[in-house]
Amino acid sequence: TDEIVKELRESNFDPKDEADLKTILQVADLVKFAKAKPSGEIHEEFLNTAFSFVNKTKLEESLLQDERRSSESLTTKTSMAPANTSDVRQEGQEENVNQLLPLQHDFAGFWRRSIAHLIDINLFSILFMALYLGAFIVIKLEEGELTAGKIILGVSCLFISAVIYYAYPQHKFRKTIGKKLLGIEVVNVEYGNISFMQSIGRIIIRLLSHVLILLPYLSFFFTRKKQTVHDLMAKTIVIKKDKKEGYQDLLDVDINRK
Repeated sequence: TDEIVKELRESNFDPKDEADLKTILQVADLVKFAKAKPSGEIHEEFLNTAFSFVNKTKLEESLLQDERRSSESLTTKTSMAPANTSDVRQEGQEENVNQLLPLQHDFAGFWRRSIAHLIDINLFSILFMALYLGAFIVIKLEEGELTAGKIILGVSCLFISAVIYYAYPQHKFRKTIGKKLLGIEVVNVEYGNISFMQSIGRIIIRLLSHVLILLPYLSFFFTRKKQTVHDLMAKTIVIKKDKKEGYQDLLDVDINRK
């Protein structure tokens, strides 16, 4: 693991991809040397991370030959490593085990998400009305019957408010005010921050769910990860911010097992 990570760092590899690969390799070392027993969730998380890593780093056919040369060079350097490297690493497993393992989180429950939603929808409505009335006054639209201009203004203010209150905070900070108060976060299926476009798509689908009388929310009760339709389509999950009660990490490690 150390030799591979060192080689990647010298190759100006993307820091996030390097960190993801390092985590997988370190946990694999724990399985091999400390007899750790990964849970089903860690298997699924690492499988998704591995697929993402391969898709982001795979080379076109024209570059494969250069990659083979680099691989051969890496293999040669690895084979020249001291014979006692594995023994040294094994001796340090118990000491460093808590630093190597990701944390485990519960999926956010119905009531926690519902209360957060009620807080958010009220704050969002205040933001929307303030933005709409301000624009209404600035543009100097006339009161009275509904016009195309008022509809366009309303839709525009609705979208801008959604980006300001929902899309950007969930992309940048994983949470809105309501979610922060209830201790929950929105993440992607790899437990990382969702992209800005992913966040926008999620909120658009969510707004449409209200038009359908919240029926798309029923999928929450029938999915293992408690995902609503907008979660499924945006490939997101909502988790509790704090790690799972009773667990220190995603692995049930028994370092005394022989």
